Amino acid sequence: MHISENLKDESIENRSANNAQGTNRLWATVNALEQTQLAVVISDTASIIQYVNSGYTRMTGYTPDEVIGQNISKFRKHPVEDQKDVHHRLASGETWRDEFPILRKDGTTIWIYNVVSPILDEDGAITNYVGIGEDVSAIIQVDEGLRRREDRYRRLVEKAQDVVYTTDGQGHFDYVNPKAFELTGYTQEEMIGQQFTMLIHTDWRERVEFFYQEQSQNRTPETLYEFPIVTKTGHIKWVEQTVVLATHDGEITGFQAIVRDITRRKQAEAEAKALVRENAVLAEITRIISSSLDIGEVYEAFATEVNKLLNFDRMVINLIDHDKGVYTVMYSSGAIPLGREPGVELPLEGSFTAKVSNLKSSVIVDSDDVRRQGGDLYSTNTPILASGIKTSMGFPLTSRGEVIGVMILNSFTSDAYTQHHRDLGEVLARNIVGVIVNAQMHSQIQREAHERTILAEIGRIIDSSIDIDQVYAPFIEQ
Repeated sequence: MHISENLKDESIENRSANNAQGTNRLWATVNALEQTQLAVVISDTASIIQYVNSGYTRMTGYTPDEVIGQNISKFRKHPVEDQKDVHHRLASGETWRDEFPILRKDGTTIWIYNVVSPILDEDGAITNYVGIGEDVSAIIQVDEGLRRREDRYRRLVEKAQDVVYTTDGQGHFDYVNPKAFELTGYTQEEMIGQQFTMLIHTDWRERVEFFYQEQSQNRTPETLYEFPIVTKTGHIKWVEQTVVLATHDGEITGFQAIVRDITRRKQAEAEAKALVRENAVLAEITRIISSSLDIGEVYEAFATEVNKLLNFDRMVINLIDHDKGVYTVMYSSGAIPLGREPGVELPLEGSFTAKVSNLKSSVIVDSDDVRRQGGDLYSTNTPILASGIKTSMGFPLTSRGEVIGVMILNSFTSDAYTQHHRDLGEVLARNIVGVIVNAQMHSQIQREAHERTILAEIGRIIDSSIDIDQVYAPFIEQ
């Protein structure tokens, strides 16, 4: 309470029935107020100044002769906003309090906290007003400085590019800035009062809660932690959160946090790790391909490495004989549907292998789509569909412009493969096709060498005897 309010109570105590005695008491009070630093002003009901004390002169620079007879509003820097309300309240016997700037005689401005009360005669009619003012300029300056700093801080927070929020001691949001809506999809109204853990991905919630319990128990002033959140629409985003403890008298009163969306950074980190892993697998495949001429051995090692990048439940390599219109299952890893065992020869027409071969490009199909569309692709792949395969991805094995086979990856999961998987599979297919061609050439060379050996032996047999009976038996054997 301002000092002036206490003094005001002294100056407007209940008057006696005798107006003269009341007036004497008033002026006795004024006499005492001449000694105070507070400004005392008495005016009539028309707000014409009738008296000011020395405190008023010290505060404003105006002498009594300069202000008595003047309307008090002349010395206010701004007019009273609701004069009718002021007169109504005073006429009802109430006290009016106000804080306003006034102009000093030297032209400077000071702020006054003013308390005005009516003076009543014996009939209860208002005869005068008495106002007691206190210079609160220093307080106003401090308050204004604080207000400006608060406004500046609020503007910074409201326009911040990161989410800023505060919670109470139990972790309930009590403030979130507008950026929170952009990150989470939740409005400020939806978040206020909720636990901050409402946003954390369920797989991470327990460890995040433990982390901040540790911060609280250990009184760690500031922490930095990364974890995933789930937005209102169900999307997962990664955030980096700085949390500062808010304390008062040694007690934790809440938490202040700054949250930054690091989803893109996390994606870039994951892509970089994946690229390192992919390069390592491709390097190993290159080593495998060059380390052995045993095609069966190469297939097994190749499938093991492919599964590290393109998780499959079944992998097959089919080689095509376009002249005969058939394909042969040369290699199979994982699940083996009925009638699709390695070595089996199957009609090319209407098959998934034919579809990839004809398009000469990689293809991804969903089993549900195949069922809906029906036709040859459905009928020729019935064993595959019956085995539970949901997604198939095929890659043409092309040599010198001709598709010599197809590599197929199958998954029991719907929508198992993305465009990235498709791009990666094309690289892998180009790697293995060289091995297949080399194996075919090696096989042909061995066959031709064997044939030459037989012809040479036949020639030797023929040249070794003129007895036709001795020649027939070994000739037929060869």
